[in-house]
Amino acid sequence: MLPPPDAPCPPEPRAHSEPSSPPGTRPGRPGRLRTARRATLALGWALGGGLALLVLGRLAHLDDHLWFYIGVDAYTPVVFLPAYPVLAAALARRRWALGALAAAVVAAHVAWVAPGLWPGSPVRAPAGATRLRLMTANLEYNNPTAGALAGQIRAASPDLLLLEELSPLTLSGLQHTGVLAGYRYRMLLPEPGAFGAGVLSRFP
Repeated sequence: MLPPPDAPCPPEPRAHSEPSSPPGTRPGRPGRLRTARRATLALGWALGGGLALLVLGRLAHLDDHLWFYIGVDAYTPVVFLPAYPVLAAALARRRWALGALAAAVVAAHVAWVAPGLWPGSPVRAPAGATRLRLMTANLEYNNPTAGALAGQIRAASPDLLLLEELSPLTLSGLQHTGVLAGYRYRMLLPEPGAFGAGVLSRFP
């Protein structure tokens, strides 16, 4: 039976299409990529910011007061290496603020390390100049066998002897050997920690 001419027609069903994913991908991958990029950016800021704080601390001479910075000084050639990939990644992603921060760290690192890569040429002493033999030694302030250095001091017979990490313990060890008796001119500043020092000379 046909419907009357004025009867409304039923609505036509509409096809619902699901967004298609590129071949070989899974739904939700763009979200994971965004999360990974944010995590990488956060890691870059953490590394760059941390290294920048180390640079500021070294410029402020915190290595004169904090043990931590003594280690930073000792391992300067490698401690600041992460700044280089951070700089490259920041420039590649056009993160200019992070790039500027990493570039400052890299510049400080190069300034500290480069001079050691190209040592200067020796300077010739003028004719008739007095020769001075210099010896320096880091005693390690808690070293109970610092007196063992006496043999090397006698063998080198330095005119000027510089001692680092001179503590009451290490000074006592050297004095017990009598090796310091030949130095009439001296300034000894032993300290319980690693910041004691001593200068001994045969000449005024």
